[in-house]
Amino acid sequence: MRTADERIVVQRRSESVFEYPGFFHVCGGNVEPADVAGADAPGVFASARRELDEELGIGAGAITELTCLGLAENAETFKPELLTVVDVDLSADDFASANHAEYSQLVFIDADADALGWFLDENCGTIAPGGLACLLNVGLRQFGAAWSAKILESLDRNAQQRR
Repeated sequence: MRTADERIVVQRRSESVFEYPGFFHVCGGNVEPADVAGADAPGVFASARRELDEELGIGAGAITELTCLGLAENAETFKPELLTVVDVDLSADDFASANHAEYSQLVFIDADADALGWFLDENCGTIAPGGLACLLNVGLRQFGAAWSAKILESLDRNAQQRR
């Protein structure tokens, strides 16, 4: 999610969640079957809107754009992840005090190439796979292929050093 004051919002998942406790992840959730089953189903974006409202108190009226970036599959669980970026007309301060049982912390990253690259480099071992895929795609879309190639090379180098 990107705020009106150009911040990317990331959650640190609480220790009580089933998948990736303590890891960073992007705001979102699971697609509910009722959102996609049948001709009159509201669709996957309805799931994203509901999760933003449930977890952060962001109503549909605050969403200025909701964009699908792609689909990724978690190599460990084979679970598909719909990658989206949501722009809201709220500042980071407007919901910095939001609280929910699924996350223990909100992190606000400046939406510039250096800040996002630094966050990915510093935390790559503690970002849930779907969150990593989403943040990499946000960066690719916003900063281009050269940025993406540089970050992927850095992440690969960091992963090799941790082994």
